[in-house]
Amino acid sequence: VPELMEAMVKKIERLLEASQGEMLFVVVVPAWKELPFWKLLTSSAWSCGHVCITRASEHGFCDGAQHQRRPSERYRPSSFDSGLFILLNGIAKER
Repeated sequence: VPELMEAMVKKIERLLEASQGEMLFVVVVPAWKELPFWKLLTSSAWSCGHVCITRASEHGFCDGAQHQRRPSERYRPSSFDSGLFILLNGIAKER
């Protein structure tokens, strides 16, 4: 849900701004580059970089409750290309 992902980015940025200690987030989202959440992530002052994982058919994810599934059903192919972002505060960056 794009609106939820946008709210998530804004919440992460507020947490990074307010944090007194080391804080780092790894965010994996669909590579929907035309949507506001993507623009927020790519322009964030807290971002130290991102990677686009293209070819949706060549990567996937573990679904929730994977520990209760048969091994052949634990992983789900990605429906979209993905973006992986790292957002961190100054204390984490220094480390």
